[in-house]
Amino acid sequence: MSVPPISGGPEWDTGETLAQRFGAHARDSEDLYGYATRVMADDWEVGGPTRLVCGGSDNAPRGAVIHLRLLAGVFRLVLTGRAPELVPYYPCLGGTGTCFTGVAGDA
Repeated sequence: MSVPPISGGPEWDTGETLAQRFGAHARDSEDLYGYATRVMADDWEVGGPTRLVCGGSDNAPRGAVIHLRLLAGVFRLVLTGRAPELVPYYPCLGGTGTCFTGVAGDA
């Protein structure tokens, strides 16, 4: 299913590449998703797993929020018990972890 482009688009969805959009969304947010989207942007640029997983979405229109869809998929893995090592990073699940070093590299 194709996602129609959003004219103008929200400020956080700026950028020509997915990496730029990932980074624009995160800016300097210190929460889990802020950290994750910055790491995803860097990972995309070097051709890492983010590019592999999101491949084919390079030309997704603004508003497609590919990064949030990926993070939602990861959250589903956590909720279904397939990524229990990430539970400590989700406050909504009782997690209190604030140090995200190594999380993306372990994915």
